[in-house]
Amino acid sequence: MGAQAELNFAFHAPVTSATNQGGLKPFVEAVTKEVGSDIAIKVHTDEGLGGLLTNQVELVENGTADAAFVIPGFTPARFPDNFVFGIPGIFNDIVEASLTFSRVVNAGVLRGYENFFVIGAFCTEPFTLHSRTKLTTLADLKGLKLRAANGADEIMLKQLGADARVVPGDKVLESIENGTIDGTTMHAGPLVDLGVDRVTHYDYYLRLGCAPLTVLMNKDRFAALSPTVQAAFRKYSGDWFARRYAEFNAAHNESLLAEMRAYPKRTITHPPQQEIDEAAKAFQPIIDDWLTKDPRNARTLDAVKNEVGRLRAGG
Repeated sequence: MGAQAELNFAFHAPVTSATNQGGLKPFVEAVTKEVGSDIAIKVHTDEGLGGLLTNQVELVENGTADAAFVIPGFTPARFPDNFVFGIPGIFNDIVEASLTFSRVVNAGVLRGYENFFVIGAFCTEPFTLHSRTKLTTLADLKGLKLRAANGADEIMLKQLGADARVVPGDKVLESIENGTIDGTTMHAGPLVDLGVDRVTHYDYYLRLGCAPLTVLMNKDRFAALSPTVQAAFRKYSGDWFARRYAEFNAAHNESLLAEMRAYPKRTITHPPQQEIDEAAKAFQPIIDDWLTKDPRNARTLDAVKNEVGRLRAGG
């Protein structure tokens, strides 16, 4: 007898990616173990269900996929409150950022998620800068052609004088190779996983914002599942998903950073406090402008900072 529910998940990246290994794969395994033959989940990696990396949300909405790995930064108008996660300096690490994002999404603080069941809401490590051309000081950013991960990232980089533009992660390597860009904001995981470390030799560890990531499910498809399967999905989403993804990727990133530090042809720079302060001063007008655009933006920022405070207090 077949499973009572057969679900197709779209995952644009390879099965070996850290996002899959640390997040989606453990979720599928835990749910399957919990409900047994009541469900069969097929994860279609490597673009197996089609679409571009930038429009995976459409696969969920039109029913091509029951759920998909969606990067909200590619459709910022749909998820306008995510800008807050692009503000530098809020989070210490990927665990803090991921749990905060998951909790504020599930609390209904952020717009755009109302029509989905959110399986996973998590974040990248805070971004740092990586270039094929000299980048050892804040001044080197002037005119540098840099890839931004999302709109917030783009605005922040431009404020530092960079010639920034949004480029999907799967296009970064070829864009550096053909000279469209000189470098990218990124963190160690995709830098190595996507081969970008082979064409960048300067690492400038100015900590920027994070990129929110999600696994979104068609809400109607979720509602059609049995109560038992729904309960398992709820159990292994939220904090469970975010923490496992973040802890796996934190360890993965640290091992890659150790390898990068040992590579003699890389020039690694940790900016002095003076440059960190100078960057923060440059960012502040952007943050102030965002806060004045809509009264809810201040409430969103407060909600995020309050959740960070709870986490640091052991919550």
